[in-house]
Amino acid sequence: MKEGSKRDNVLILDLEETLVSAEGLRKDAIEFIKKASEKFVLVLLTNYSEARMNEILNSYLLKPYFDLAISAVEYDMRKPDPRIIGIIKAILIQAYDQHDCTGFRA
Repeated sequence: MKEGSKRDNVLILDLEETLVSAEGLRKDAIEFIKKASEKFVLVLLTNYSEARMNEILNSYLLKPYFDLAISAVEYDMRKPDPRIIGIIKAILIQAYDQHDCTGFRA
């Protein structure tokens, strides 16, 4: 993949709504995440605590596919507070500070 092409495309996934239900991991979620991680900077966003989020990521072996995992409650917010998108953007820009980050837009 050409330098910068993946980081120009950010996909934010919601842990509770998109990936996990009361019954467990949603059908086809792992395959979707694997394919998406090849083309996008993957960000996981949740209202769960950081400990619970990591427990879920580790139990389903999903952690390696995400570039960033954010627990909104760790920032005293809850989804869908739009300020959390600003925090995600700031973290990603800082992480890629050595590159041109004009592709990161909230």
